[in-house]
Amino acid sequence: MSSADRKLGFYCLEFKYYGNQHTFFDNDIFLSLLEYIQNSLSDHEKMLNNQNTNKSMGLEWYEIYERDHLELIKIVLKSCKYNHSPNYISSEDGSERESDKNLKEGEKEATHLLCKRGNNELEIILEERRSGATIGNIIKYFNHHLKRYVEINSIDPKFIVAYSRVPVDDIEKAIDNLSRICSADIFTHKNLLTSGGLDIMDRSDVFMKDEIMISCGVKRGESLLKSTAKNIYHSLVSQGEETSRVRIRGKDGNNVGITIDSYFTKKIERVNVALIKERGTVDSFALFAKMEDIFGVEE
Repeated sequence: MSSADRKLGFYCLEFKYYGNQHTFFDNDIFLSLLEYIQNSLSDHEKMLNNQNTNKSMGLEWYEIYERDHLELIKIVLKSCKYNHSPNYISSEDGSERESDKNLKEGEKEATHLLCKRGNNELEIILEERRSGATIGNIIKYFNHHLKRYVEINSIDPKFIVAYSRVPVDDIEKAIDNLSRICSADIFTHKNLLTSGGLDIMDRSDVFMKDEIMISCGVKRGESLLKSTAKNIYHSLVSQGEETSRVRIRGKDGNNVGITIDSYFTKKIERVNVALIKERGTVDSFALFAKMEDIFGVEE
């Protein structure tokens, strides 16, 4: 069977209020938005058509499920480029025949996303292909439908979908490339709050999750020192199991949001996935299985 490499991108999705930089995430709203698009809109209404690029895209299907205590969402978006209908040419003898495709049609391209739901954001592994939907296309698509969803449900204050890119290169190098560092989160064990640490929590509190998050922020427009961010990252290396994860948020030189997450630093950027032999298209089940592996789902 044929096979193909697929490049994977890592992103964090959040909501951002109009007029300020405050971000948040609400699982219920995001799931309701998906349900609204899938079940309340006609096939025509689901599609977002960009006439400047001659590209149209829409939600094909999604699935919400749990695996290994992780709350996951599979999303498949379909897209096409249209206004282009040249003759077909044989790869064997070079013969041509006229295309039967009209100018409003285009070859279907599928883009796969696997999302992991969290309290503060949605972590995304995205299949990145030039012919598919980019993260920018996807954000525009969600915001297009979110605007109407917010109006219908009289939600106020209004907000949009935003994203940040998660680099998978060396963390210290990624920190050096930031122009501003907005916050840093340290994920550690709740034992830090007990008598063996800060002594502000009883060990018998069984209702608290084992993992807690400590956040370090800055005043609006200010930045954490890069040395501080690196020291926070070093705590992941030096503290063994006490510090399980570090996440640093900032801006690059183009003021684009960047999330540096130690969870992804050892992850691969490319996977090899089987294709459906008859069509030469990717096997969705196989690709999602590869993405699940990256999130730590066991077979």
